[in-house]
Amino acid sequence: MRTPLIVITGPTAVGKTEISILVAKEISGEIISFDAFQVYRFMNIGTNKIKKEEMRGIPHHMIDVVNPNEEFSSGRFKEMAEKIIDSIYKGGKIPVLVGGTGLYLRTLLSFEPPGSKKEVRKKIEEEVEKLGLNTLYEKLKRVDPVFAGKVSPKDRKRIIRGLEVYEIYKKPISSFFGEEERYDALKFILLMDRKKLYKRIEDRVDRMFDMGFVDEVKRIKEYWGFSKTSKKAIGYEEILLYLSGEISLEECKRRIKKRTKEYARRQIIWLRKEKGAIIIDVTDKNPYELAEEILRKVKEKWKNL
Repeated sequence: MRTPLIVITGPTAVGKTEISILVAKEISGEIISFDAFQVYRFMNIGTNKIKKEEMRGIPHHMIDVVNPNEEFSSGRFKEMAEKIIDSIYKGGKIPVLVGGTGLYLRTLLSFEPPGSKKEVRKKIEEEVEKLGLNTLYEKLKRVDPVFAGKVSPKDRKRIIRGLEVYEIYKKPISSFFGEEERYDALKFILLMDRKKLYKRIEDRVDRMFDMGFVDEVKRIKEYWGFSKTSKKAIGYEEILLYLSGEISLEECKRRIKKRTKEYARRQIIWLRKEKGAIIIDVTDKNPYELAEEILRKVKEKWKNL
């Protein structure tokens, strides 16, 4: 029998955090974040990281696990998350996965994570420098159109990863994401009216600046520095450009809002392809009724929870 998991996902700013806490509280659950940037310590405002007092006593995992100058990957996430899931079950609790990084979710739920080879990666990175990222993206589209369709043409890391796996295994990375999943996952995708979501994104970005987003980036730059992966968190690169005098504060905010909306759109496209997921429209609904809706489905599937 596969281990049961509850997954609550959706685009950024859709309201996953509060709903997941209400669900976890009701079923004696513990939350595992699958957010690619909340793993970084000190990157709090820009990643909209949950505060201790907002957790309402629910344990949260995979938050603040590495420093901003360290690299992090989906493979490392999988390795750490599997141990946490086992530990939660041994403690008699239920794991609730919450986040919006589709690749992290797929890597965790899929059976076989493809390996990596430094020499192959180095060769592809050299090709990127020589031929340009667009050329490599076109190559990825030829060898793995499924994965390429889920990846931004500007996502250097994942383009390289897709080509690396193809080079090593002579088959596309998408073929590793099989039909059968390692866990018995009940997946919920939270979606809302696009205009309202974009308004929430704009308001959130404004709040981040009011809370001291610029100062947060200054501190990290001074005391730690950013790794290639942490720097990709939306807003950090833009603020670094502002701090270096390359763009104005207003332009910085505009770019962050635009990039966040584009990211939300890509998340929606990716998540809609998640097989077997239950889509819930959260537009104009309060978190309590949404939590109740999820809990009804959970109890229908697992009567003993």
